[in-house]
Amino acid sequence: MNRIGTLAIALLISGTAWAQAIAQSAKDFVGTWTLVSSTTEREGVKSDTFGPNPKGLLVFDAGGHM
Repeated sequence: MNRIGTLAIALLISGTAWAQAIAQSAKDFVGTWTLVSSTTEREGVKSDTFGPNPKGLLVFDAGGHM
């Protein structure tokens, strides 16, 4: 997964703080994003955050709105 995709997933999880950061560089994120995976690592153990087949959609417009 590329860096922008990873950031988009983080935005889904963390909300407002990331939304403000995204608004500053909205042109890099304009479009529709689909969640294809989300992995969490804790104490060296990786797990699927939203199960083996997560589904998610995120849309950004040029004004930084999601």
